[in-house]
Amino acid sequence: MKSSIRRGTKEDVEVIAQLLVDVQQLHADALPHFFKQPQADGFPPEMVRKMMEEPDNVILLAEEQEGTTPPTVVGYLLAVVKSTDENPFAYARKACHIEHLSVRPDRQGTGHGARLMQAVRAYAAEQDATMLTLDVWDFNKKAQRFFQSQGYVPARHRMVIWAEAGAESTE
Repeated sequence: MKSSIRRGTKEDVEVIAQLLVDVQQLHADALPHFFKQPQADGFPPEMVRKMMEEPDNVILLAEEQEGTTPPTVVGYLLAVVKSTDENPFAYARKACHIEHLSVRPDRQGTGHGARLMQAVRAYAAEQDATMLTLDVWDFNKKAQRFFQSQGYVPARHRMVIWAEAGAESTE
């Protein structure tokens, strides 16, 4: 089976909208008081189009192809390049922040996530970003292990008190 990574295009809007469902479902199941359940028909394609039109965003797609059949998109990564000016507290910096990473559950563990991460590193270098960043929820230990296997290390911790009635800790 052949695999590849490529930039997302306007023709990929529908498949990206469906891939968003996998990530949303994971989060909604873990934190139902915070995340909404995904809609049965996926995310609105217009939302995906807007993400794609943002000039600092890049969407990378992981594809599989067997024989002469057309490639099948099995994962995606959304990243945004953010510049921060120097201020009295920190130096100027340019970071590539990974907003979303999703590989279809039945295709996880086959190298697609690692290839997407490798491709975003190359993209960040092209953009002269001095660091790559991402956020991962505490409940998502599988993702934490994956990101650590890719060389990411914790740099800060965000802590929360859920003020909503009935909201429980995930620990």
